[in-house]
Amino acid sequence: HQQDHRIHRANMMVMMVRSFSFVALVVLLLLFSPGHHVRASSDASPAIQPFSIQVSQDVLDDLQSRLKRTRLPDQYKDAGWTYGFDHGYLKELLHYWQHSYDWRKQEAMLNKLPQYTVDIDGVSIHFVHVIVPKRDKANNDDNDVMTPILFLHGWPGSFFECTKYIQEVTRPDSIYGTSFSVVCPSLPGYGFSGRYLHLLPVS
Repeated sequence: HQQDHRIHRANMMVMMVRSFSFVALVVLLLLFSPGHHVRASSDASPAIQPFSIQVSQDVLDDLQSRLKRTRLPDQYKDAGWTYGFDHGYLKELLHYWQHSYDWRKQEAMLNKLPQYTVDIDGVSIHFVHVIVPKRDKANNDDNDVMTPILFLHGWPGSFFECTKYIQEVTRPDSIYGTSFSVVCPSLPGYGFSGRYLHLLPVS
């Protein structure tokens, strides 16, 4: 069992490294060729497709139904967080998700960011790509947009973690003194990216 566990962990680590390095390198190469523009599909490159978040109402209705059916375990009186999740806090959280949280509002906010998908190694990768044009273009500069930077979210996590930073660094009056173009992919298996369905060989 320990050997199987070590093999499983090794596979997970290989997939993590592959996800970070492969996605980062390929997305940057695809997007930031000279000119730094999203390229149309061709025989030599995967097809990059515009993407918008559109969660079906059936999914949201199912979530509400499951929230209503939540059954909380018993808890010692005044136990707080001593023996696990605090009941009072969890009840507040459930109430918020049922009665206050507005997914459609969040969906509209996220869709303000330009998003795309591209097939990489058989997996559909979702990413945000914000292009910031240069205001003062030098005559000898082949690129007409600001220097690109790459944001990668945590594991586990989602590209949502990076949205406030994307908004800041792409502003003309950024607190960093300059603005940047941005690529922010969703790692395979997270957010709106696909996932690997096979284990990778471990040497």
